[in-house]
Amino acid sequence: MTIEENIVHLKSQKELFKLTIVQKENQIQKLGRLSSGITTLQSLAISFRADIYKLNGEISDSEIERKIFLKVQLKNYATCLENFYLLKNNLIRLSADWQPNLEKTETLPKNKFTEEDENKLNFLAKFFRNNLNKFGYRSVNNLNHVSISKETYLPIINKFDMKFDSSASDHIRSIWSFTLAILQTSEKFSGKHQNILIFR
Repeated sequence: MTIEENIVHLKSQKELFKLTIVQKENQIQKLGRLSSGITTLQSLAISFRADIYKLNGEISDSEIERKIFLKVQLKNYATCLENFYLLKNNLIRLSADWQPNLEKTETLPKNKFTEEDENKLNFLAKFFRNNLNKFGYRSVNNLNHVSISKETYLPIINKFDMKFDSSASDHIRSIWSFTLAILQTSEKFSGKHQNILIFR
């Protein structure tokens, strides 16, 4: 993905985390109510434990079943709380890891290219047009319409690939001009070009 696409993706992820936090806060409120319910159930369990025997001394099956049900419910609520706090801690950790990425994103160039990048592309286009003129390129009436694509870094005319408007001989001239322009731009900005050109 391009830098712009990465920034859009990161912003969407940020919104997703915000939504997740809101959802978790709602769950916390629900769990708070559940916690209150657990307290009530615990009180009932104590009462049922005292009343588990009938007056005649026989064990009440219905009371045993209710006690077992309450114990299962308490266990489920406890597991729910445990899982929630585990997820909450993981979310807090992820948020802490995510923050440095957001800060780094803010330092990226707003238009993808730094000022030096823009200068390099401008000089590349300038050298390229000058070379086309010197080599006798004739497929374009106005060489000022020739530029360098910021997506592919290749020559274009009015946003279209230059080779589509070039004759066979001018296409060769454009290859020579562009190859030489890369060398000239590298020399201008102390680049890493090997200063070797081979034309066949």
